[in-house]
Amino acid sequence: MARADKLAEGLQKAGDSSQVTSTPSPLEPPSRRRRAVATSSTAPWQQALSTLPWTVAPGTSQTWAPAKPLQGCFIHSSSGFPLPGSGPSSGLTPRLAALHTHQAAALPGPSHCSSLPTRLLRELGVSHGTSLTHPLRMMIMMAPRRRMRTASPPAQMPRMSPISSDLWEPSRVRALIYGHHGDPAKVVELKNLELAAVGGSDVHVKMLAAPINPSDINMIQGNYGLLPKLPAVGGNEGVGQVVAVGGSVTGVKPGDWVIPANAGLGTWRTEAVFSEEALIGVPSDIPLQSAATLGVNPCTAYRMLMDFEQLQPGDWVIQNASNSGVGQAVIQIAAALGLRTINVVRDRPDLQELTDRLKSLGAEHVLTEEELRKHEMKNFFKDMPQPRLALNCVGGKSSTELLRHLAPGGTMVTYGGMAKQPVIASVSQLIFKDLKLRGFWLSQWKKDHSPAQFKELILTLCGLIGRGQLTAPACSEVPLQDYERALEASMQPFVSSKQILTMC
Repeated sequence: MARADKLAEGLQKAGDSSQVTSTPSPLEPPSRRRRAVATSSTAPWQQALSTLPWTVAPGTSQTWAPAKPLQGCFIHSSSGFPLPGSGPSSGLTPRLAALHTHQAAALPGPSHCSSLPTRLLRELGVSHGTSLTHPLRMMIMMAPRRRMRTASPPAQMPRMSPISSDLWEPSRVRALIYGHHGDPAKVVELKNLELAAVGGSDVHVKMLAAPINPSDINMIQGNYGLLPKLPAVGGNEGVGQVVAVGGSVTGVKPGDWVIPANAGLGTWRTEAVFSEEALIGVPSDIPLQSAATLGVNPCTAYRMLMDFEQLQPGDWVIQNASNSGVGQAVIQIAAALGLRTINVVRDRPDLQELTDRLKSLGAEHVLTEEELRKHEMKNFFKDMPQPRLALNCVGGKSSTELLRHLAPGGTMVTYGGMAKQPVIASVSQLIFKDLKLRGFWLSQWKKDHSPAQFKELILTLCGLIGRGQLTAPACSEVPLQDYERALEASMQPFVSSKQILTMC
């Protein structure tokens, strides 16, 4: 309590003036040290504050709010954003002292401005009766007391969300980071990151949930078509809630739910500051798991069903990897469009359970790879039209079997290669059946289409979710700190449950 007593004593003394020379903190980076010049009088409470341990302000990565410009005293909420009514400041080198509850225990009624000495309030430019964050977790910033030019304040400060008092706690960003490519279990680490400032076109997002997709694993391994600069935060998909937005942001507001507009954003973290253009708003009344898994698999499923063949209600579609995230989305979206599906899966101990679940989603038929190769399958297709569209996520023999059962002139679209084997098509299939082999990658589709078209796709899928026609795949929620367990589970064979990292 020694420091708290010293602070309280300084705050309660009369405001005698004296000449002092302010010196930079030894913790301040050399590149940002400035020699302070002796200036006008400094109150004892200011001297008392200067005796507390200082931590270095993270430079331009924070938005400071002056209580009284150019007087060397500022107030700042512990969330990293200015208190309401404060304006911006730049050109000053701040030093910070955090007044936590235990440090300010000597102050009566710490959660209300009226309990603080009048001179302190006047110097801070805060009126009596102004509510502070609760408990008293504010930062008093002492700058070298010499007049300096400051930039003109922006027209509007970041707007903040009143969602929860938890948002006012000091930010401690945790993220899953990999510094080089390799086995995810060996290269991914949970680390702390510094939260960037909210610029005029930026959005501060608190992540809620983020899945682990096969593409995430491939990206960490270095086996993907899009590789971010290292070190990188893992995760390409997820949903977050907007905490604050910059003054020029118009598309989203505090409290909205958002998902990434493109891959490589790095969603395996508790919070981050993104540009507005990197995000797409989604309804906050859809299930959390649906929102977290919306931006990749359902989009892939919808586009493949719509873009390669002019299918009509009653037409058939055949696919392998039918229990995958894309496969389950194909079943549901096809059913909503009036299409019928033949769904191929690998044989497994819980086959009947899986079959029942896929049929509950709308699957017409569920077959194993071995059944599809049997001679009796010719009779199976005698009683129904052959599929005009095949969706391949496996490759190798599995893709060859899909081609064998396609209708003449049909198309097989490859969007994955789980078997890590090439697609093999016989010459006769290409010549005499005129089959077409195509590929699909959602990232390329986004490059070829406008952000407005992708947003339209997202809203179309949200409509299906709202009508109960599209649900999230079977998911297992895992806290972020247990990421090792989630990564291991996501790489096991015959896993029908998608691992979703939760950030709470």
